Amino acid sequence: MKITRHTDLAAFWAQVEPLFRADPLRNTIALTVLRGLVAAPDPDAEPPLLLTIDPTAGTAGKAGEAGAAFCTPPWPMGVSCVPDAAMPDLVRYLRDIAFPVTGVSAPLEKADLFADTWLAAAGGTKELAIALRLYLLDELTPPDVPGEARRATEDDVELLARWREAFAGEAAPHNEARRDQTVPVRRSMATGNGNLLWYVDDEPVSHAAASRPIGGMSRIGPVYTPPEHRNHGYASAITAAAARWALDAGADKVALFTDLANPTSNAIYQRIGFRPHHDAVEYRFISPPTTT
Repeated sequence: MKITRHTDLAAFWAQVEPLFRADPLRNTIALTVLRGLVAAPDPDAEPPLLLTIDPTAGTAGKAGEAGAAFCTPPWPMGVSCVPDAAMPDLVRYLRDIAFPVTGVSAPLEKADLFADTWLAAAGGTKELAIALRLYLLDELTPPDVPGEARRATEDDVELLARWREAFAGEAAPHNEARRDQTVPVRRSMATGNGNLLWYVDDEPVSHAAASRPIGGMSRIGPVYTPPEHRNHGYASAITAAAARWALDAGADKVALFTDLANPTSNAIYQRIGFRPHHDAVEYRFISPPTTT
């Protein structure tokens, strides 16, 4: 088995996109993140770690499952497309290159396998950062809520960045990643995603984004309503509008993640037609104490 590190993002994407497309729901984060980086690279960001896994190398052409992994520091490792049999090799490779693995984010079974393998080799412990559930749209049932959805424009970048910063502060207060969301907003727009705002009396009251379909899949997120506009159904309305945008854009699978610790979001999305598909998780790794 051979693990190869790539530095050409576009060439890496061309090689691995078919692997991720084979299961676009379980690989939804990889598909949307990597496509966004290709569409609008951030010259100021630390280069991502891009790895492919060749199961035939050194095995006389023995058939196996190819895979890929990636990391955009300081975010956790993405291992949704890593074959189970390759996890020990991946961990050895990461330790050999002394890559600073801060955690893992993946469907639950993959995340657990990588975490257990990593901690057995590197020591330390894992801490649950967030438990997620991916929902898949069944039959869209928009709520009856006053207002209308509008596609965001360049004039809305500052507002969307500010709201996404607030969303990140609420959803992931543990994460020390860059809080300025201007670059991610512009990347989302450059990628062709559907960034929508819900307006009531010409005032924006809620926001949701849906990724441009890839492999027939579009993922909604983030969804954010400022505190002063909550409890009016605006999050349900803008989520339904984002789902409609995704369907009209050609998606046949519309998905979104919810925080399992938030019963409100898990309930409202089911009311507009979303059904559970699979659970995912993000773990943070806590290094063992150093000894002198």
